[in-house]
Amino acid sequence: MQLRVESAPQMRSPAYGPQGQPERLRVLWALTKPGSFATCELWIHPQGWQVQLKVNASTIAGSLHREYSPVQELADRWRVELVAKGWLTVGR
Repeated sequence: MQLRVESAPQMRSPAYGPQGQPERLRVLWALTKPGSFATCELWIHPQGWQVQLKVNASTIAGSLHREYSPVQELADRWRVELVAKGWLTVGR
């Protein structure tokens, strides 16, 4: 997995986890299709914000940004792409 560091004017990252390690904040969205489950997770990281796309609990993509705005844009883009491929929203 390759991580990019990008910058855009928006909200700055809060302090990262108590041990100085990346810490998962929340799941941004979850999708499903027969036999598979996908989530997009938001993490705080020593270098900013990290977004991770996981399928069946395996990270398949990730991106690291100093600002929050590109993280949300990327998460939205991944969701749209997966829905276009037949994935369905979980529980909303």
